[in-house]
Amino acid sequence: MTSTADSPLPNDVATLHTMVLSERAARMAAEGEAKFRALLIEKLKCTIAKLRHDKFGQSSERGAILEQLELSLADLEEDASAAATAAQMAAAQAKIEVRSFERRKPARRPLP
Repeated sequence: MTSTADSPLPNDVATLHTMVLSERAARMAAEGEAKFRALLIEKLKCTIAKLRHDKFGQSSERGAILEQLELSLADLEEDASAAATAAQMAAAQAKIEVRSFERRKPARRPLP
């Protein structure tokens, strides 16, 4: 897919309509992915908090599970920040620049 800033926009309304819908669908997919990752991060944080709370008698199994969840949480937070950055860049590329109209100077000479 070519960027809209690099290529001129088509004059056909149906093609423009299709382009807008595809951009909108891509943006919604990126936002949905970001929300999913945020919910997964919150779920892992709650699970880690519960395991820390339940950690009365130290067991090597519990400690290993806790460390593994903390590592997966760190990986997911890193992936979520990368996905958010990618979504912001996609949104920035999706913006269409409209040039302003410049008024031409009159062709007549001024009156003496």
